[in-house]
Amino acid sequence: MPCPTRAAFLRGRVAFFRSGPFAPGAAHLLYPPGVRTTVMTTPFVCVLIAFILIFVPKLPLSMAMAKQPGGYDNKSPRAQQDALDGFGQRARGAHYNGFEAFGGFAAAVIIAHIAGANDHRSAVLAIAFVVARGLYIAAYLANQDYLRSALWGIGFLSTIALFCLPWLT
Repeated sequence: MPCPTRAAFLRGRVAFFRSGPFAPGAAHLLYPPGVRTTVMTTPFVCVLIAFILIFVPKLPLSMAMAKQPGGYDNKSPRAQQDALDGFGQRARGAHYNGFEAFGGFAAAVIIAHIAGANDHRSAVLAIAFVVARGLYIAAYLANQDYLRSALWGIGFLSTIALFCLPWLT
């Protein structure tokens, strides 16, 4: 029996992956019923964006620290941050608040996904959280306290709604 050529071999591989459990739309053959096959849903992307947003205020915080006498103190940055006031203190607050808000949001997204909540509603709530957090940072840095509090509330309510969403479906 002659050896197949490379082209024939590759044609056979392509045919294998275009049929059976690897065919487009054949995910039902690999996963049990009810299991979603989309890996990066919009809410999961929003978790990534929310994680990145934690570090957005770190840049203005670092700039404020660099303007301090002696420059940026990399040996003891927390002590230097404690001495900041005004804009630097607000940037620090926005940075730290990002850590506080992230855990609950990430947990809510994962719970909504696992519990089979409505995909569209989950996406809308996750996007609302991310937009609110982005605007929250801007409001915090601009010293707009009432706007900042309202945006924090929108983000918080979005997180609570994501936790409750599986009950509505």
